[in-house]
Amino acid sequence: KNEDFVRGPTKIPPNMGTDRVAALFGAIEKYGGPCMVIDTGTALTYAAVDADKRYLGGGISLGCGIRFRALSDYCGNLPFVTFGDCLDFIKQRKKDSSQPIDWFDTDTKKQMMVNCLSEFRF
Repeated sequence: KNEDFVRGPTKIPPNMGTDRVAALFGAIEKYGGPCMVIDTGTALTYAAVDADKRYLGGGISLGCGIRFRALSDYCGNLPFVTFGDCLDFIKQRKKDSSQPIDWFDTDTKKQMMVNCLSEFRF
């Protein structure tokens, strides 16, 4: 239950997933506040607390895998992008870290990956 993790001034919404609450409070225990936790699973989620460990809010949306599957299944000739494609793309970008990720591209697969990964730009 969420109450198992909540201490002090933090007020967590009652419908926030226990996995998100546990990850947030695990990060608080390890790093203190302010703190933000990002999780990229079936859903892309993030949650944050301030320096006083007060919950600031968060966000949730479809994970990249579901987005890629939906685009491939429901949008005509769009390719299916795999998790491996994303890892390769990220690894390649890390090798050339002097250059920012191009947020516009002529390659369809790259366009799809950039859109999904753009949520990490905060």
